[in-house]
Amino acid sequence: MLFICLFPKTRKRGVGSVEISPNITAEVNNVGELIGIEILNASAFIRNSILESVQAKMLNIVVPSVSKRVTAKQRDKSDRRKSASGGY
Repeated sequence: MLFICLFPKTRKRGVGSVEISPNITAEVNNVGELIGIEILNASAFIRNSILESVQAKMLNIVVPSVSKRVTAKQRDKSDRRKSASGGY
């Protein structure tokens, strides 16, 4: 378990909690302000979050943007259309 205290010097006490997801709970004070976050199985949660983020970034680097590529044949066809319509 990991508890992240958002106000460590004020020593505010939690009076309630709100479940954000199955392993994440938000701790709130008596006026409903967020004062801390509790993460159960924090090691697995952080590891999985980092792995997903890294994998997503790696996929964006490895996979080139196909939509921006224009083949010579497509470019020639576009040039012919422009010249036929006086587009230059």
